[in-house]
Amino acid sequence: MKLFRTLPLAVALAISPVPAMAQDFGDIFGGATNPITMFKELFEVEPLTAAEEARLPAGQQVANSLLPPGAYGKAIEDAFTPMAGKIMDMVEPNNAARVAKLAGVSASALEGLDQTKLDGIVALLDPQADERNKKIVDFVFAEVAGAMVKIEPFYREGMARAYAKHYDAAQLAEINAFFATPTGNLYASRSMAMYMDPQVMATIPDMIPVMVGHVAEAATRFVLELDTIPVTRDVDALGAGERTQLLRLLGMTEDEYTAATQAEALDFDWEDETCEEIDYCDGTGGDLDETPIIGGLEPVD
Repeated sequence: MKLFRTLPLAVALAISPVPAMAQDFGDIFGGATNPITMFKELFEVEPLTAAEEARLPAGQQVANSLLPPGAYGKAIEDAFTPMAGKIMDMVEPNNAARVAKLAGVSASALEGLDQTKLDGIVALLDPQADERNKKIVDFVFAEVAGAMVKIEPFYREGMARAYAKHYDAAQLAEINAFFATPTGNLYASRSMAMYMDPQVMATIPDMIPVMVGHVAEAATRFVLELDTIPVTRDVDALGAGERTQLLRLLGMTEDEYTAATQAEALDFDWEDETCEEIDYCDGTGGDLDETPIIGGLEPVD
């Protein structure tokens, strides 16, 4: 259940002011491209034309109908609040591994203890576990919903510009006329929430095998596709003239190039990986220890 360790961090990132986040990312990545800047460059858009600007008020009316204030947060709340209880049930707070950690013994020392005794140990050593876990889940979902409310104005602005760009004045008038009807108003107010409706979310497990199968097939197609493209040329395979050209481009003599390649080979040691080279570590340079989570949800250090 490492999910619960990362949820508070996700919430913190979600509710952080964008300028502060940009500064933090800049500090983290040093001289590398700031991810927010890179994202903006990827989705750089042309300014609206004069005609599109004239349609912007109608586009804003559409956006306001589709995403009224508070709608995003309510959609999150309606979608995930019913899941809270089920998530708590999935935590399995009274398993033997957790009890062993609470009692400071090995799991093997608890072999033979039935669930009643395990429950008794938990009740003795961590009586507030369920209450604590529920507060964590409730807090995370509430903060995510609150964050969604804060980003709504930006999303509405983008929607307004998109509708002004892709629909003409007559079409926007028809859309807004429909939204002015009882059915249209109901459709618009629920449109965002429909994407997170339990009926839609329930289809996700059926999608997973399809996607896994597609990825596996795509991997095969990818290998076959790459086989049609020549691989990188090895320096040792260069002809004498090509090697001379390489050295000239590098500004090196043969001896200097040989020394540089030997130094590079010595500098790279596969056995000397640290936490910076791997995704997860336990603080000692090794892989993250999969220790059981106390109380179902382990507090973030």
